[in-house]
Amino acid sequence: MCTPEQMKFKSKAAATLLDLVDNICGLQEKVKQVAPLKKRAEEAEKSSNTMKAQLAEALKSYNEIMVKVKGLQDERDDAIRSANEQSEMLRRFGLQLTNSDILTKSLADEYTRWSANVITIGKQITNLIGDVFLSAAALSYYGPFTGSYRDQLVEQWLSKLKSIELPSSDEFLIEDILSNKMEVSGWRICNLPSDKVSLSNACMATNSIRFPIIIDPQELAYMWLKNVGDRMKPLPDDSNNFKAVKHGNKDFFKLIMKAMELGWMILLFDCPEKLDNNVDMLLMQKSNFLGAEPGAVFKVSFDNKEIKVHPNFKL
Repeated sequence: MCTPEQMKFKSKAAATLLDLVDNICGLQEKVKQVAPLKKRAEEAEKSSNTMKAQLAEALKSYNEIMVKVKGLQDERDDAIRSANEQSEMLRRFGLQLTNSDILTKSLADEYTRWSANVITIGKQITNLIGDVFLSAAALSYYGPFTGSYRDQLVEQWLSKLKSIELPSSDEFLIEDILSNKMEVSGWRICNLPSDKVSLSNACMATNSIRFPIIIDPQELAYMWLKNVGDRMKPLPDDSNNFKAVKHGNKDFFKLIMKAMELGWMILLFDCPEKLDNNVDMLLMQKSNFLGAEPGAVFKVSFDNKEIKVHPNFKL
């Protein structure tokens, strides 16, 4: 069998035809080799399409399942939240029941105390006229006397009230009428001595309409009143303020006049036996004003000036 190169020497056309036949034969061999591969490729593609379809179906099922799972998770979260709310509500109800039980027991004790208070208040109302009379008498008369003489005065007054059948407390204590436990505790904090006479003096000093004059050789009243004054809180209009000033100080006239106008409390200490004429006149004018009609304006003549006195002014 000759080749195309050998055929060229005899006939170029035959050589070309022979080359074509060789190529066709080679192509046929290639086709025979490729055909099985192509068939397998088609089968693989078909199998791939089938797998893709199955994968898509699986993904669809997966998404549906995840939606259901999320729904179940939401239901579970709602159930847990509801259970927690129920548990918290149960805890609160239990606490309320415990507090109710404590309150019920406490109120039982309070009922006993209130019942005793009702009886006490009833007696206080019955004895009110006599107790107020004794308080007014104490404010007016027994300030200058010692504790033992004050007790003698009270005994005489109580005996007189019984003789005219005017009801009053069996034992009269001025602090029971003119103060209360909270106020007395505040005085104690401000270093008021704990004896009975000091407590009575404090009641008179804070409740008397007149300006009190206090004999205080140990300066106990000075320390108490200064501490009380230092705890005072000025009001927006600058009233309810406090100043302590020594008698005879060069500015004490101006300070007293300013205090009268603005409503301050003045503690005038280290006073001599004979007061300054202006201060003495102020005390007299205050005493004369006691009988004035309600709502009347208190005016005083001080240091050759007429001053309208603020209702909160204290000396």
